[in-house]
Amino acid sequence: MLAFLKTLDARKIDNASEHEITFPLGQEMQGRMKGADYLCHSVLPNFYFHRPYDILRHDGVELQIQK
Repeated sequence: MLAFLKTLDARKIDNASEHEITFPLGQEMQGRMKGADYLCHSVLPNFYFHRPYDILRHDGVELQIQK
């Protein structure tokens, strides 16, 4: 991952928190947020949910969704 980060152009990242991000909401709608809001309200919550889940599954823990 560090190697990938080193390939990024810092000029393209500068002020990314203020850039408008467009993302799909279903098949026909699109959402729009500033970069900082998208990171805090979408990216990080998804990361913090899915990453531990993936680690547990990788380590052989059987996880089931309860209905």
